[in-house]
Amino acid sequence: MRPSQSHGGIDYIEWAIDRPDSVRYDFAASDLASDVTDGIPEVLADLPPPDSDRSFESFVAARYGPEVSPENVLVTPGATAANTLLTADAVSRAGASTPRVVTETPGYEPLSATPWTFRANLTYVERTPETGYGVTQNALREALGETVCLVSLTNRHNPSGRLLSRERLESLGATVSRAGGLLLVDEVYAPFVDPPVTGPGTAFGGPTAAGVPSTVVTNSLTKFFGLDSLRLGWLVGGPELVDRLSGLQHHLLDVSRTSRHFGRVALDNAGTLADRSRDLLRENAALLGKFVDGTEHLAGVVDPGHSMAFLQYGDHDGDAVAESALEAGVRVAPGRFFGDRSRFRLSLSRDPGHTAEGLEVLREILASLG
Repeated sequence: MRPSQSHGGIDYIEWAIDRPDSVRYDFAASDLASDVTDGIPEVLADLPPPDSDRSFESFVAARYGPEVSPENVLVTPGATAANTLLTADAVSRAGASTPRVVTETPGYEPLSATPWTFRANLTYVERTPETGYGVTQNALREALGETVCLVSLTNRHNPSGRLLSRERLESLGATVSRAGGLLLVDEVYAPFVDPPVTGPGTAFGGPTAAGVPSTVVTNSLTKFFGLDSLRLGWLVGGPELVDRLSGLQHHLLDVSRTSRHFGRVALDNAGTLADRSRDLLRENAALLGKFVDGTEHLAGVVDPGHSMAFLQYGDHDGDAVAESALEAGVRVAPGRFFGDRSRFRLSLSRDPGHTAEGLEVLREILASLG
């Protein structure tokens, strides 16, 4: 999956931003979105501010348990910004003429496009439907080679939705550490778990790799909490790394004080917001499972309890499906953005009634393809 960097952009990001007005059913969006009124997310409008002056960093750290302190948290304008900062640092400190970065395929395009932009040599670890889109130790060791500065994974996997356990993440982190590299786990979809899990090795109701040696995690308020308008994310890592990246971030965009304020409101009321998100997740996950099971010639792995899947319809590639769907006002994400042209990503993250209506339209579109 060699990134397309001829124009300096990231194809998937540009495509995602350029949403046609004709789209009635957006099954490409993957955030449990909240409407915005007068610049304020509606789910936050009636919530009280925190009754203390705790920093946003301290609110984030508390979600990860006692092993994580505010000094372990770097606040960034979104998770992708956090990933970019870490990649730039890892590549610049590698000490090789062409530093090696390993990422997954199929995968979220910025995790390959960003190191490519920084002139890193990319190697891919295959996540295949035959393994349920898991990460095998053999595949990872083969991709690591002799030297590596950074390995990046998503959990849940984007685009398939596969969830790796804390134990699995610890095992993968140890393998990367022995090769001399740092493991980055993008966890924006990790809280998409119903019912939520709690205890050591969890955060926001899902598994986390925070605290695993030689491992850094990133997350944001965008996907699970549906607060895209805040542009608020973070990175959790060692204090020295966080301090170094904080200095690097001075050269880039910082997070607004307004976003920090509403981020504090959100995390002070995380339980209430999580209940809303899991209600959406639960109903949409049921709709997804029923749709995939009941649609002839539609193949793909649906991870339990999730509302996103990477699917293939007969012998039609992902572009053919996406183009036909768009003509009928339905938007799905073509698999080429993730490194597999044969598939498309279907994500259900909006009102379940509206979603059910849109799925019937999509079913008719697929049937018309033959």
